[in-house]
Amino acid sequence: QVSLAPAGAVSAGAQWSVDGGAWQNSGATVSGLSVGNHSVTFNAVGGWTTPSSQTATVSANQTATATGTYVVIP
Repeated sequence: QVSLAPAGAVSAGAQWSVDGGAWQNSGATVSGLSVGNHSVTFNAVGGWTTPSSQTATVSANQTATATGTYVVIP
């Protein structure tokens, strides 16, 4: 499960993806992932700096969480 911040970036279309899969909205959970490490990437949103990719470690029968924080471009 990945949360995106701040609300302005989410409103502008910020989304995330795991292992190059479909784009997901903030707070969405992707199920059926294998145990181990997975790559979380974030899409580019005009006027915002895109967060760096992250590695999420999935354990059996548990929900891994991550947060992507966009920064407004001055």
